[in-house]
Amino acid sequence: MHDLRDSTTDKHRQVDDESYGGGPGMVLKPEPVFAAVESLGAGIAARSCSSPAGRGWTRTSPASSPPNPGWC
Repeated sequence: MHDLRDSTTDKHRQVDDESYGGGPGMVLKPEPVFAAVESLGAGIAARSCSSPAGRGWTRTSPASSPPNPGWC
């Protein structure tokens, strides 16, 4: 787990913004997300990004890997 706020550049450490065109709700800014993933480096074996449309999964032990290392 990584805190996206650690990858922000503004003084308020904001990771979300209003959606384009208005409407209810907020959306994640892409800059902090990409900066956080890039800060992990190339040596990481698998990355997973959650999505509200995705299928849920749990890890049975710290040594186990995600069901599909290609997730993101």
